[in-house]
Amino acid sequence: MAKITMDQVAGMNFHYKHYPLEYFLDAMVRYECRNIELWGAAPHFYVDDLSLHEIQNIKKEINRRDLSVVCFTPEQCVYPINLAAKEDRLREKSIQYFIKSAEAAKELGAPMLLVTPGWGYENEEPDEAWKRTKDSLERLSTVAADLDLTLAFEPLTRVESNLVFNAKSLKRMLDEVNTQI
Repeated sequence: MAKITMDQVAGMNFHYKHYPLEYFLDAMVRYECRNIELWGAAPHFYVDDLSLHEIQNIKKEINRRDLSVVCFTPEQCVYPINLAAKEDRLREKSIQYFIKSAEAAKELGAPMLLVTPGWGYENEEPDEAWKRTKDSLERLSTVAADLDLTLAFEPLTRVESNLVFNAKSLKRMLDEVNTQI
C-alpha cells in the first residue's frame, strides 16, 4: 500500500488562530509541510482588511519559507457572508467579498478558492434560497474561470446550512450550476 507523502498534505492556519501568521508559517517549515491552505480571517488574512501591498507582503513571507498556498479559504460561515441571503444588499456584498477573495487567491498563487453554499431563512421556501445560491455560484464561477482558479465547493452541516448539507444536495447543486465548480 502506498504511503501518503508530505506533498499530499496541507497545513491550515485555522488551527493557529491564536498565534501570529508568521508563527504558523514557521511551524509549517518545522514540520516540513510545504503546502498550506490559508484561512482568510483576522488576524491573519481577512481580505476586507488588506490592501494589495499587504497581500503581496504576506506572499513574500510565504515564498521566503518556500511554502505553497494550495487553497485559499476565506471565512464565510458567519455573518455577514451568505451567498443565499434574501436581502439583495447582503448577498451582493457577499459576492463582492468572494470576488475580492478570488483576486487575493490569484495574488497568492493559490489554484483553488473554497466556497460554501450559505443558508436561507428556515421559514422561507427552500427553492428561493437555493436559486440565490445557484446564481451566486454561477457568478463566482465566471470570475474564477477568468482568474484561472478552481472553486472548491464545501457542503456544510445541517446546522450551518439548510441548502447543501449532504451528498444528495451537493450533487443537485453541482448538476444545476451551469459552469464547472
